[in-house]
Amino acid sequence: AGYPRIYAIAIALIAHTDSRLESETLDRFLRAYQTVTPLNIGEIWAVAISLRLVLVENLRRLASQVVTSLQERDAADAIADELMELASKQPDAIVPYMASGLGRQKTLGKSFVAQLVRQLRDQDSALIPASEWLETKLQNSGETTEIIVQTELRSQASAQVTVGNIIHSMRLL
Repeated sequence: AGYPRIYAIAIALIAHTDSRLESETLDRFLRAYQTVTPLNIGEIWAVAISLRLVLVENLRRLASQVVTSLQERDAADAIADELMELASKQPDAIVPYMASGLGRQKTLGKSFVAQLVRQLRDQDSALIPASEWLETKLQNSGETTEIIVQTELRSQASAQVTVGNIIHSMRLL
């Protein structure tokens, strides 16, 4: 509502193709739409620019997600560094540190959890309580570290494919 009809068509087409445009798909989509409601000449003229706008907005959304993910990973790296230092000096302080720092947060970002799990894996055995505490916190919200790591990896792969599709589509346009 409030946007030109052709912009809504562009959003629908990009959403259904994961940002990968092909000439035949575009042609079929527009013809199918026009069997219900014909487009006027101004709308047909605006197809390419509307598709570009939607693709750029999709790229902006993905870039924003990547920035958030990078910030979460940096935070996880900082906590992992502190945990490794605690493990060497005060191993008994690890669980209280986790509870005071992360225990107050209702949810932890998937990128944060995946990076922290990566950092804690194959480290000093003194860090096992930190991994166990994290797993328990996640189980309380119905998740596991394994599922979160898999989800994060799938999300990253999906974003890479979508960015490639956007570049392909911009070249086509």
